[in-house]
Amino acid sequence: MKSLHHSPQRWLHHAGRMTLLMCLATVLGLTAPGCNSKKKLAEEKARQEAAAAAAQKAQKIAQMKADLESILRPPVRDMADLEAREALLAQIKSQQPDDSEILGLIARAEAFLKQERERLLALSQQQQQPPVSNTDPRAALKGHLQDQMQAIASAPSIAEANTRISEALALFASPETPVLIIISRTASATDYDRPTTILKYLNYLKDQKRNPNKVEAIKTDATGKITEIELIKK
Repeated sequence: MKSLHHSPQRWLHHAGRMTLLMCLATVLGLTAPGCNSKKKLAEEKARQEAAAAAAQKAQKIAQMKADLESILRPPVRDMADLEAREALLAQIKSQQPDDSEILGLIARAEAFLKQERERLLALSQQQQQPPVSNTDPRAALKGHLQDQMQAIASAPSIAEANTRISEALALFASPETPVLIIISRTASATDYDRPTTILKYLNYLKDQKRNPNKVEAIKTDATGKITEIELIKK
């Protein structure tokens, strides 16, 4: 009779525990997918943010490269043009880029702008000098040619050197204009190195990146084009 008396209570207790366990299982089943979903959303957001940052950096580098290439594009017309390029270079450097290609272009741009500043200053000084004496009407042409040769030898890139060569060749009657290089001279005789042409000599300056000779004398035709040039070691 005792076991029969307690049987309904024990059954109810057991049923209550079962109901509680089922409720916990339901809650856990609903919670776990929710946590996983939030984690996936967070990971997806992180991936999207990383991709956006990478795209933004790539765009920034591309813009820097385009700006640096414009800085290096000859010719620099005047001091205002030079100062605008210098300001753009300073703005690029202020961003402290860490891309190796950009750093290389910055170094080239610094060298190019330094050379162009020296060239423009020298040109300005020449323009401020008194007119050349009529005793040597070719002196200005000789000086200009000397400057062109120096610019070719010190050009920061092959493209710049080729541009300078094209400008220098415009002074000559022909790319085959003979170039005579004096190796020794006395009161009675002048010895020359093996003859070459102006095109070959200007390419020599580009390849060697030095300008060992200066213009000693030139001959011109009726149009003012150079038909022969003599060089001598500086």
